[in-house]
Amino acid sequence: MPTILALDTATSDVSVAVAWDCSEVARRVAAGRRTGELLAPAVREAVAAAGLRPGDLEAVAVGVGPGPYTSLRAGITFAKATGLALGIPVIGACTLDVVARGLTSARSGSAADAVVALDARRKEVYWARYDGSGRRIAGPLVGPPAFVRQANADALWWGPPVPGDDADGDAPPWHVDALELARWVVREWPVGQVASVAGGWDAASGDGGAASPIPQALLRPEPLYLRRPDAVEPTVGAVRP
Repeated sequence: MPTILALDTATSDVSVAVAWDCSEVARRVAAGRRTGELLAPAVREAVAAAGLRPGDLEAVAVGVGPGPYTSLRAGITFAKATGLALGIPVIGACTLDVVARGLTSARSGSAADAVVALDARRKEVYWARYDGSGRRIAGPLVGPPAFVRQANADALWWGPPVPGDDADGDAPPWHVDALELARWVVREWPVGQVASVAGGWDAASGDGGAASPIPQALLRPEPLYLRRPDAVEPTVGAVRP
């Protein structure tokens, strides 16, 4: 079994995990806007708690979002720098897919579809819909939470509270667990072949949602954004106000 460091910074929490030799350590820190400051100490603590040294790591896995630009970029940059420094592969995964994998086991085989949603700020959520087996059947997309819930009224809701929603409280705590990502990588990789598959991950892209298909698979460690940037490069000859 490979020794995996996994981390996700797509939300206001920093989630870190280490999986090795059928053992696991996980840490989660409420970071707010201090992701860059708190990520490295959280990783050091998790690796030390596992009784390992950085050189014992064989791969780094990172949630690629969707998520806020700054915190998401901080996590992916850290993962890439760690992989480069240690000479080990770096793998990404859609954060919503990671959450859904954890919920699949928590739902105990329920046949009902579920919507996984994460705060996207601007009074919106990033969301995707999954069937009872954890297969993504819609999304990831971004939109107002009340609209998303109304459009998926027949599905369970696994995300932040929806304003004005008097639903039955089927939404559990909606944090991201990097341990699920570590487990995913361990299950996907043939034992003893960690380094040989570093270039085999699918590409992820998203600059406006549905137009860019995003595979439900392990991905290259590139940030997944579902919004186009607010700031754009001025065109030649543009007149400034």
